[in-house]
Amino acid sequence: MMLKAAFQYSYINAKIRSLKSMLLKRIDYENMSRISGYEGLVECLKRTSFALKWKNYQPSFDGLIQMYYEDLFSSYDKVIEMLSGNRKKLIQHLYQKYEMENLKVILRIISSEKSNKKLTGKSRYLLSLKKKTASFSAKDLLKAKNVDEIIYLLQGTWYGEPLKHSLYRFALEKETFPLEMALDLFYYKRLWQHISSLSYRERKIAQNLLGVQYDILNIFWIFRFKKMFYFSPEEILNYSLMHGKYLSANRRLKLAYSVDYNDMLNNLIGTPYKELLAYSDDPEICYRKLLSYKLSLARKNWQGFPFQIGTILDYLVFKEIEIRDLISLTEANRLSLSFDKVKDYFIYNHYAENSESTN
Repeated sequence: MMLKAAFQYSYINAKIRSLKSMLLKRIDYENMSRISGYEGLVECLKRTSFALKWKNYQPSFDGLIQMYYEDLFSSYDKVIEMLSGNRKKLIQHLYQKYEMENLKVILRIISSEKSNKKLTGKSRYLLSLKKKTASFSAKDLLKAKNVDEIIYLLQGTWYGEPLKHSLYRFALEKETFPLEMALDLFYYKRLWQHISSLSYRERKIAQNLLGVQYDILNIFWIFRFKKMFYFSPEEILNYSLMHGKYLSANRRLKLAYSVDYNDMLNNLIGTPYKELLAYSDDPEICYRKLLSYKLSLARKNWQGFPFQIGTILDYLVFKEIEIRDLISLTEANRLSLSFDKVKDYFIYNHYAENSESTN
C-alpha cells in the first residue's frame, strides 16, 4: 500500500514541495512587520516570490490584494492540473468557495437599492477568477434586476438549489443573510460528499484536517449568532454544519443551548478548542486562534508520510493563511497602523510563537 501511494504521489509530492518552497519565510514576515507605508511593503514583497508577479500588478493597495488572490488562484490551478478523478474534484470544490464568495457579493449588490455609482463601488470586491473555472458569468449576474433573476441564471449550477430553497426567508427578512448561509451550508455538504468519495485511507486523512475546518466554522458561527444576533438555539442548530472532527451532534446541541460563554467553554471540554478560547469571547479573535490551530495541525501533518493527499491539503492551508496574513498586513499599511496594534490579526503570528517556521 505504501509503495503504491509513493508511486502515485512521487511526481505530485515533488511539485507540491516546490510550490511550498516559494511561500513566505519567517524573515519575510519579520521584514514586513518592521516597515510602514505602501512603498515599504512593496519593496519587501519584491524580495520574495511575489517579485515574479509584478508585471500584471496595478500600483495600489487594492492592486496588491488582487495580486495576492491571483497568486492563490494560480496555486490552486497548478494543484488541480496535477490531479485526476475524485482527488481533483475535491480540490476543485475547495477552490469553488471563492466563486461562492463572489456570488455573495453579487447578491448583496443586486438586493440593495443600487445606483450605478454604488454598483461600481461594491463590484470592486469581486475576485478575478479565471473564466475556464467559472460556473457563471459575474458580469451577467450583475445585470440581473433582482434575486429571482439571479437564481434563474444559475440554473444548471449547484448554487441554484440552496438559493431557491432559502428565497422565502430572504423575502421575509429583506436581508441576504439566509441566502448566504444557505450557500455555505450546501457548499460544505457537497464538500463532505467529495471527501467521502475518496479511498478509505485518503478519506480519513482529509476528514482529519478538513473536519477541523468544519469545527472552526461551527464554533465561530455559534459564538457569533449568540453574541451578535441573539439567535435561538433552534435557529443556531439550523445554521450549523452536520460534520466535523471533534464536534458531535450532541456537542453542537449543547453549544447551541449554552447559557453563556463559560458554559460554551465547558461544553468544549475534551477538544483542543477549549484551551485556545479560554481568554477571549470576541468571535473574531476566537476565529483567528482556531485558524492558528488548523495551521499548526497542517504543519504537524506535513512532517509525516509525504505520499498522500494530506500533503496537498496541508500546502493549500499554508497558502491560504499566507494570503490572509498578507491582506491583513496590506490593510494595516493602508490605515497607517503599527504592527504592534494589529499583530493579533495575523494567523502566522499566533502560530510562529510555538514554531520555528512554517517551512
